[in-house]
Amino acid sequence: MRVRIPRRRIQTALKARELTRLLRAVGRTGKPPAQSVPRPADAFEPARQVASSAAALQAGVAAPEADLSQGDQGAAVRQLQAALVKLGYMTEEQVSTGPGIFGPRTKAAVQAFQLAHGVLGTGNYGPLTRAALKQALAQGEVAPTGGTRFDGSVPAPGTTDQRAWLPAEPPVRGNPANRNAATYDNVINQFAVGVNPRYAPRGGNTYCNIFTWDVTRAMGAELPHWVSSAGQPAKPFEGRELDANATNSWLHQHGSRYGWRQVSAAEAQQLANQGHPAVASWRNPGGTGHLGIVRPGEMAANGPALAQAGARNFNHGRVYDVFPRTGTEFWVNDRGQVAEQPPPSEPTPPSTPQPEVSAPQVELKRGDQSEAVRQLQAALVKLGFMTQEQMNTGPGTFGPRTEAAVKAFQSAHGVPNTGYYGPLTRAALERALGGQPAAPSEPAPVEPQTPEPSYPVPSVDLERGATGEAVRQLQAALVKHGHMSQADMDTGPGIFGPRTEAAVRSFQAAWGVPATGYFGPLTREALTRALSGAEPPRPVSSSIPGAEQAIAYAMNPPPNPMDPSGSWHYWCLGLVNRAYQAAGNDRAMLHKPRAIDSYYAYKNAGLVQSGGNPPRGALVFFSWGDYGHIGISLGDGTYIGTLTSGPQTGVRPIQASTYLGWAYP
Repeated sequence: MRVRIPRRRIQTALKARELTRLLRAVGRTGKPPAQSVPRPADAFEPARQVASSAAALQAGVAAPEADLSQGDQGAAVRQLQAALVKLGYMTEEQVSTGPGIFGPRTKAAVQAFQLAHGVLGTGNYGPLTRAALKQALAQGEVAPTGGTRFDGSVPAPGTTDQRAWLPAEPPVRGNPANRNAATYDNVINQFAVGVNPRYAPRGGNTYCNIFTWDVTRAMGAELPHWVSSAGQPAKPFEGRELDANATNSWLHQHGSRYGWRQVSAAEAQQLANQGHPAVASWRNPGGTGHLGIVRPGEMAANGPALAQAGARNFNHGRVYDVFPRTGTEFWVNDRGQVAEQPPPSEPTPPSTPQPEVSAPQVELKRGDQSEAVRQLQAALVKLGFMTQEQMNTGPGTFGPRTEAAVKAFQSAHGVPNTGYYGPLTRAALERALGGQPAAPSEPAPVEPQTPEPSYPVPSVDLERGATGEAVRQLQAALVKHGHMSQADMDTGPGIFGPRTEAAVRSFQAAWGVPATGYFGPLTREALTRALSGAEPPRPVSSSIPGAEQAIAYAMNPPPNPMDPSGSWHYWCLGLVNRAYQAAGNDRAMLHKPRAIDSYYAYKNAGLVQSGGNPPRGALVFFSWGDYGHIGISLGDGTYIGTLTSGPQTGVRPIQASTYLGWAYP
């Protein structure tokens, strides 16, 4: 007699032995057992063998022929999901949440497959991934043993202990003798940092250092949370705890003894894509600093791929969306041995010849079409700033994807990220490819091009007291735009003195940048636009109700009622809130635990502005540490806010390196 096992019973069987028990019971008795409830611990373990058994029942598991990406729906997506289930990169339970829908879980599974097969982990299904998937299915490949694949949506068992001072005990571990991107990706995903209660901000604390500790420890390259007096990793309570600033100091003082070395942002991404643990570290003299994990992914204009805990917890982001561009360091532990990667794909069809990987010797911009563009794209693919799939959408055509890749390359190599390929970018590309210039190529006829700035823009931050060629470049640009005379420059070429500082302030005021006299990212961006022929922005209005009363309160505040000692030190948000309450302008978005929370409240409401000189009375936000910082603009490039020692409050310049933007209260 043929017995039907209820579908729900199969779906709730969360381990292979559970399914086996059901089938054996049917064979003995002709009916399923009376009860089959998985143990609570089983709920965390996706049933790879159950999924594989279910997938084996499906006829014709094959690689779909259509290109697919997140948001697509249909039979081709379901076919892709079935193949991923068969190979162990998805479970039937995950598929059941959206069969035929290319959502975040399908993308995570595609990315895991790509990383395991030497394909750039974009999460998009295209020609290279299709070739690798066909090969895996044809060879009867089975998923690697050694644990579950995680997609970052649910924390693994052993990772949720909220006693953050104790080490986590995750199920997936990296092996220094066998580094690969798929394992590193899975190690990170098992902590599900975006939803894991272990890293949730609480009691005024955030846990960027704990997440970094957990991931690197699981990878066998611990970035310690506890250290002895000699700097050696220690057991809990047998040494001292390290916050993010102290971890940065440990890296500089002791990191090399344990395999850590400092690298560039591009190198960090490249090595993470090989499976080596990598971190971003920012030391904040006025706070606790910040740490994050550089994960496998693509290099972009806003930096390497990032997973982090902190004021915001997320599994997929970008370094420079959170960290300042100035002062952020990248460290990697690459003592481990990289595993051999399988062939990434079948040979490219003869109709699409591979271009020589070298730097084109002609200038290029968006809209151009030529062999030189194809040559540029091939170089960007080789260096990891563009995928082969992206290039295949328009080989030889300089479109938005090529422009974005050029900008990402420029940002990573200290060139103004204009998206225009000219002399500065060409020189950087030749260095990145090994210093060998390309043979001249014959460009297709193009319309007249807008040249890159004839005056180079300094790629480093500068302030009064700095000297060198970068200062000379800055002075020449300021002379060109009439903010400095040649005679003033000739009194101290290459020396950032009071005349250069005054010229920088003049330029900043004209271009709506806080007039601090400090040459940083905002001023660099404005100078790049100016040298490209752009017009300065219109001035911003400065009439804010209650501004003068709030400023007067902040200049000379009464004792702090929220602190037992009456001190305002570190109470930046409390001071601004009380100041505007005293001015009769109470705002709910200032009633937050931390300044960074208030910033995101204003930003999510679309109220934060990054351009223009903040008018007198505006709120100004900064990215200092996990708590952030806030003050009240005085309208002249300075602001009033709390201090950390000495006087309770003080006036300081709006430093571009940590400045996030401003908003009307």
